[in-house]
Amino acid sequence: MSKLKIQTTQNVELDLELPGMGVRLLSGGIDSAILFIYACFLYWAALQMELDKLPDTVQFMIYLFVYLIPASLYFPALEIMWKGQTVGKRIMRCRVVKVDGKRLSLGDVLLRWLLRNIDVSMMMLYFLLTGLGMPTDIRLLIFFWMFPLPIVGIACMAMTKNEQRLGDLAANTTVIRLKRHVSLQDTILVAGTEEYKPQYLNVLQLSDRDIRIIKETLQDYERTKDPKNVRLLAKKAKDILGVTEKVKPLNFLKTLMKDYNHLANKNA
Repeated sequence: MSKLKIQTTQNVELDLELPGMGVRLLSGGIDSAILFIYACFLYWAALQMELDKLPDTVQFMIYLFVYLIPASLYFPALEIMWKGQTVGKRIMRCRVVKVDGKRLSLGDVLLRWLLRNIDVSMMMLYFLLTGLGMPTDIRLLIFFWMFPLPIVGIACMAMTKNEQRLGDLAANTTVIRLKRHVSLQDTILVAGTEEYKPQYLNVLQLSDRDIRIIKETLQDYERTKDPKNVRLLAKKAKDILGVTEKVKPLNFLKTLMKDYNHLANKNA
């Protein structure tokens, strides 16, 4: 299973799961199927309303505003609105993220979208440029046979470390797999007992984000046994809480987790 390693600003390295080519293709297939069904519906509606009897210019304007523009904006609009997800990505529990850990921006989404025709279907671009003079029904029929074939995107994902297509490389993004099940281990809290007596009563001065970083660092230490990040976070936490006593960094962070868990549950 491929992983994406992201270094946070707190020098904590996070491992995020990459979905694999099969999941990404299935996700894209769901989105393409939605557009395909929408096109079929419009084609049926056009036949029922006998739009083929209208002048070609009128047919094209209807085609432009009713199908071409909405279909073209499907991917960027949803990824902006749903923070890196489309319908297909939601169903497959995937999301577009920045490789460097920064927040996905409007410019990133638009850059991925602009390069999508190269990644997914160069034939589609050719069709849009050469089919303007065709009647609407003929253009739609051709479109049905030009279902996206992401040949360039597949080749690029296969050759890049983080499974990036050209649009991803340009925007410094990739797609990750979201966890399906959330348990106590996936939250900022740890198991505790009612009898526990917290040592640092001002631990709630730390934010949820701070506690999550501490927990991820402790989990990372269990895997690597590298104490560097533990020492850095312990020093930062002591500065925030005003702790001056000498205590081992690892024990200090573990105690903070227990204290936070106990007091947060008590105040809930």
